[in-house]
Amino acid sequence: MGEGQSGPRGERGRGRDLIPAAMGADSPQPARERAPVTIEDLTRWEEHGAVWRTLEVSDEGAVVELCTCYGEPVDTVSSAAPELIEFVRSHRDG
Repeated sequence: MGEGQSGPRGERGRGRDLIPAAMGADSPQPARERAPVTIEDLTRWEEHGAVWRTLEVSDEGAVVELCTCYGEPVDTVSSAAPELIEFVRSHRDG
């Protein structure tokens, strides 16, 4: 393999665009602003067979880890919306 390449996938760094910058992708670009997670987002996630876990919940906000149906973390999302906080609190043991 030539310089700047690693592994069978070709050029070094290829595929990094698939990793959200907020998840620690080695990129000089700042994390993109994203819309806060909604109850509909979490419900849709579950309807497609995936799971989510509460990482943190307080009166100020909720942080949720989105996981595959096998429980592997995919992304972390958050919201300060009171209705989402209450939804997360009511579903955290389920």
